Amino acid sequence: RLLSADTISNADQLETGRVYGDADGTFKDEVTGVVESGGVNGEGTHTLIRPGGDDQKAALTSSALDLDLFVGRQVEIKGETNDSSLAGWFLDVGNIKIIE
Repeated sequence: RLLSADTISNADQLETGRVYGDADGTFKDEVTGVVESGGVNGEGTHTLIRPGGDDQKAALTSSALDLDLFVGRQVEIKGETNDSSLAGWFLDVGNIKIIE
C-alpha cells in the first residue's frame, strides 16, 4: 500500500517494506542506497549514497515526500532524472520503499 507524504509526520511512523509517495506517477528510474541530508555540489536537498564511491552519489529532490524522514535509511527510490550540471545524477523522487 502506498502512503502519501501527508499521512506521515515523523520518521517513527515509517515501516520497512512499505512504499511512500506518489502512487499515480510512472517512474522510469529506480535506484537503491542510503539517504543523507544535503545535496551534491549544491544541487538537490538530499544525497543518495550508493556503493562505488563519490561518483556514484545521486542528488535528490522531491515535491511528493519530505526526504528528511528517510535520512539514514536504506531505501529503493523510483523517480525521474533531471538535467544537472553539478551532480552526476539528479533525481526527482516520486516514491520510496524502505528496505531496512
